Amino acid sequence: MESGAHLREPFLERFPAGQLPALSHGPDLNVFESGAVLLYLAELAGELRDARGRADAASWVLFANSTMGNALYIPHMRERGMPKVMGALERALQSRPHLAQSGDFGVADVAVGSLLLYLPMMFPDLDVSGWPGVVEY
Repeated sequence: MESGAHLREPFLERFPAGQLPALSHGPDLNVFESGAVLLYLAELAGELRDARGRADAASWVLFANSTMGNALYIPHMRERGMPKVMGALERALQSRPHLAQSGDFGVADVAVGSLLLYLPMMFPDLDVSGWPGVVEY
C-alpha cells in the first residue's frame, strides 16, 4: 500500500476500485471488496450449499460491511445505530451459537466477528456490557 501499486496499472486493470482486499483466482477471476471475497471463498469451501445458505450468508456479510460498520465506526451514527445493531446480534445469538441459521460457524461469523474484534482496540472506553450475548460471542 505504501508504494501505491494498488493505484496504478496493472492492478487497476484487474481491480478498478484500486482497493484492498482483492483476490485473483485464475487468469480471469478478480474479486474485490471484503464481503465479496469472503462470500467467494465460502462458496469455494462448500459452505454455501444452496440459495438459502447463500442468502443467509449474504445477509450477514452485507449487514457487517454496511449497517454494522457504519453504526459502530462512524461516530455520529453510533448513538442510534449501535443499540440497533448490537440488539440484532443479541437476538440472533440467543437461539444459536453462530450467526448462520444452521448454527454453524461460517462466513457470517468471520464478517461480523472481525468488526467486533476491532472495537476494543479502536474504542477502548466503549461499553458493550449491555449485550452479554454479543460479548460472549
